[in-house]
Amino acid sequence: MKMKFCYELDPVGKMYMNSGAIVDAKKYDIGYSIYLGRLLFIISDKGILNLSIIMNKPKENFSINEGYELMTEFIKAVFPEGANKIEAIEITNSYCPGDYDLSINGKKFAGIAQRKIKDSVVVSIYISVFGDQQKRANIMREFYDIGIKDQQINYKYPKIDPNCMETLEKLLHKEFTLEDVYERVEKVLYSLDCDQVEGEYTEEMIEEYNSIFEQAKERNESYLEGK
Repeated sequence: MKMKFCYELDPVGKMYMNSGAIVDAKKYDIGYSIYLGRLLFIISDKGILNLSIIMNKPKENFSINEGYELMTEFIKAVFPEGANKIEAIEITNSYCPGDYDLSINGKKFAGIAQRKIKDSVVVSIYISVFGDQQKRANIMREFYDIGIKDQQINYKYPKIDPNCMETLEKLLHKEFTLEDVYERVEKVLYSLDCDQVEGEYTEEMIEEYNSIFEQAKERNESYLEGK
């Protein structure tokens, strides 16, 4: 099962996880990267959908909660059969818990993060659509156990209970593919009279991306080496 860890530095700017956790994760064929949202550790694989809403210059008094609420309502519109069941509440024993964890019957299937970039706001969500969520959670629990072992830390990491997380597929008793979800997203955008324009990637944009990508790789390696 191909996976990728995404993580953010904790609030004091230091990643306490020791390199032993990264090394051990390799037995699951997992890569890793730093995600610039206020997140702890998450897993991304072919059953996980990552989606972002990017807003250019929202109103001056646009609050953090408004961004979270916007994404919550958008997901309810994408999955209307579960709209009345979806709750936005922290699931404390999930990996990467937050106030706007999305859950059904107390089981988390999605998490939302938000950050500001200059005059823009990016609201991002990862959704566990299908796959073995129990395995994902167990890997994360093992990862935290190894990473924190024998360390005195000030930051409170979650005590993961795999039973508090599940896929949307199982919670709604309906099979999904990512293509199904893409179509649902497009329908909601059309209903909101949004223009859908396919992006054009210029040579300059690709060069800039490659440059940033290499910088990110160097930064990840330096963190793991403790620099």
